[in-house]
Amino acid sequence: MRRIGGLRVLGATAVLLLGGCQTIETATAERPHSRWTLSEDGDGLRLSLGGPAYTKVRLTLTCRARSGRIDFAFIGRAGDPAVLELRSGELIQRYAGAGQADPESPEAMVMEFPVSADDPVMRRVADTGELRIAYGDRRIILPNAFAPAHDFLRVCRAA
Repeated sequence: MRRIGGLRVLGATAVLLLGGCQTIETATAERPHSRWTLSEDGDGLRLSLGGPAYTKVRLTLTCRARSGRIDFAFIGRAGDPAVLELRSGELIQRYAGAGQADPESPEAMVMEFPVSADDPVMRRVADTGELRIAYGDRRIILPNAFAPAHDFLRVCRAA
């Protein structure tokens, strides 16, 4: 629950960023200041996509070292499906998740999706840095994350 508490700060900004995407969003060309950041906290590792300020975080992946599990988290819209589709190259997987209403922004939902660190899509992300997300009616092409994704997944995979 601590991760969700930290994400509440993102509410209004993330709703504006993700809520306006109807078809395809490219984080690299249209948002040149979006980048992946790898950081450590008391609970493990955090791989975040966003701008220099924490309030501009768009997507967060967290894990505990050697847990074998990654939690994807971002702010969605009320009524969004609890299904996340990840793509890397030709590999496509869907994941069930859950959302909680964000008390600071009633039209927003804090969405979390657990994913295995050894999932075929995540292994390909570690090898190539390529990741695309389909969520509801939004398609998000993320900037390449080879180095931080590789390092993040190396630590997250079960021993």
